[in-house]
Amino acid sequence: MQTAAPLARALGLPVHAHPDAHEVGGLYWGAWDGERGPTPGETPAGLRAHCPDLRWPGDLSPDAPWDGGFETDDPVVHADRARRLLGDLRARHGPDDRVGLVTHQLFAQFLIAALLGSDLPSLPATLRVNNTATCAFDLRGDTVRVGWINRHDHLGGHLGGALVTA
Repeated sequence: MQTAAPLARALGLPVHAHPDAHEVGGLYWGAWDGERGPTPGETPAGLRAHCPDLRWPGDLSPDAPWDGGFETDDPVVHADRARRLLGDLRARHGPDDRVGLVTHQLFAQFLIAALLGSDLPSLPATLRVNNTATCAFDLRGDTVRVGWINRHDHLGGHLGGALVTA
């Protein structure tokens, strides 16, 4: 929400939360490579403090903290979730709509693989998407066109990374 809120304000658009658009592993206590367990996230009201234009999905509780999406490390689960999220976005939007999706870098790898009709074989994933990077895809027609992956020019100056295009 903290990432999406400034974009929403700048573009004059609402932010639609989606239960599948969370990082691999979800919200958890502990270390990625050690013992860990689920931890609750913010309530919708708490998230709206960061992002006033938040639209909360009807299938999630409007009052309870988000459960954090804690899940297994099984890449099949993440690949299925990526395909489900993309299917939902395609069902909700027409071919000429532009959709901005804010998610985390490891899950983004599963999204890109799903867009390209592939599965990632294991974790850590083999397709790297850098933190703060942007990626662009054109989904009109039967072919997915890659505009760019890992673009960092929004950071400017010494913070900008390499531009990788396809």
